[in-house]
Amino acid sequence: MAEGGEVEKAEDFSFAVSVSAEPGEDVILPVHLSLDTSAVSMNFCWYRESQLIYQYKDGLESPSSDYENRASLSVQELERENLSLSLRNVQESDSGDYTLQVHQHGCLKTVIVHLQVRGKRQLQREIEQREEKCKLERQIMKLELEKQIKELEMKKQIKELQLEKQIRELEQEKQIKKLEEEKQIKELEEEKQTTELKMVKQIMKLEMEKQIKELEMEKQIKELQLEKQIRELEMEKQIKELQLEKQIRELEQEKWIKEQEDEKWIKNLEMEKQMKGLGRLNENLERQTNELSSPTHALHGGVPRRRNSLHGIPPYMSDDGTPETPETEEDRETIDTVERVIKSGDQNI
Repeated sequence: MAEGGEVEKAEDFSFAVSVSAEPGEDVILPVHLSLDTSAVSMNFCWYRESQLIYQYKDGLESPSSDYENRASLSVQELERENLSLSLRNVQESDSGDYTLQVHQHGCLKTVIVHLQVRGKRQLQREIEQREEKCKLERQIMKLELEKQIKELEMKKQIKELQLEKQIRELEQEKQIKKLEEEKQIKELEEEKQTTELKMVKQIMKLEMEKQIKELEMEKQIKELQLEKQIRELEMEKQIKELQLEKQIRELEQEKWIKEQEDEKWIKNLEMEKQMKGLGRLNENLERQTNELSSPTHALHGGVPRRRNSLHGIPPYMSDDGTPETPETEEDRETIDTVERVIKSGDQNI
């Protein structure tokens, strides 16, 4: 029995299989599908070209009349999802394409098995054809190799030329880069020098600004010191003025006190003078009183007169001991003068 070839999956969910056999052999057209259920409950047909040679439907096998005793399959293998068809005693006339069509869930799966039955003459012809084909292929391969060698040599030469060109370009680029680097170095040095000059200039500018600020600060400090001195002088002036005013006030106060003391001393002198005059007046009054009281005492049984100690004035006393009002105008003026002197003395005290 011939062996089956490799299975190839087609894009339309179909499979293609190649099988070769010798005349008189039994062959198997191999088909094994991965199905969700057992193939026993499925319906499928085998065709040779467009001729139906085998049908399996509703669990019944029905081969065509031409293949009734030659085509068969195993129901047990159907349970293993094996739909391979067995053909017995194949001949060269059996060569061709055998197609299996499987209907499942509304989809159609197709498997094509190519059977090639070759006899001895055909094998000889095929061998000769293969030898000629091999010779041609060798010549073609030789020519292709020569062509490839020439192409490789050309590619090698081209690559060498390209490599030389690249080397030259690299050297040129290297020189250009070197020149650019030198240029950049010069530019950097110039920039460095320019930067240093700018830095020196800025430093000088900052130093100048610093000096100017210091001078301004010194100026401001001097101005502030001058203002402070002016304020201090003004303060001293004001203090001296206040002290002078104070001294003037103290002098005026001392002058006023002296004037008051002088006035008081003058008043005291006047008071003493008046008191002396009053003393003499009082003595005269007492003498007059004594002179006047003597007859009255004798008349009234010797009732003594009391002297009024108020202001040191001896008033006239009546017979019952009460003071009498002076009758003469001279006496009244004398008494009024004494009272005024005494009052003025009390106020000064």
